Amino acid sequence: MAMEYRLLPLTEQDEPFLKELYFEIRKPEFLPLGLPEPALAQLLEMQYRAQKSGYAQQFPNLESLVVWVGPYRVGRMLVSAEAGAIHLVDIALLEAFRGNGIGGKMIESLTRRALEGGIPLRLSVRQENRAMKLYTRLGFVRCGESGLNIEME
Repeated sequence: MAMEYRLLPLTEQDEPFLKELYFEIRKPEFLPLGLPEPALAQLLEMQYRAQKSGYAQQFPNLESLVVWVGPYRVGRMLVSAEAGAIHLVDIALLEAFRGNGIGGKMIESLTRRALEGGIPLRLSVRQENRAMKLYTRLGFVRCGESGLNIEME
């Protein structure tokens, strides 16, 4: 059974949490570089800002939501609804909250929204991302590739 969660619009007060979440998720990718902690933190900060800016440019209608369980922020979901499709731009949960059914329930909710609107729900994911199993289980199928990412619908 999935944990109870709620989605709330992003506020300025959420920024430190979002940075913490990003660092938790991305830090393992950069550890093999062997950088000293201050340099690693600076690199992650640059990557965080670049991602934030890139998403804002690529998805002008971006809906930024923070995932809450009880009084705690535990993740985020970025969604872009356009005329012909809904794009799940990003979904991320703190490691301690993964595998509890939250992500699946969030995606199922988006799927219902897309079905009600008669439009597809699309996403892009790196092939090695363990979320591929979740997306496949929820009925997403591969519909293309873009660089290192697999496009799914």
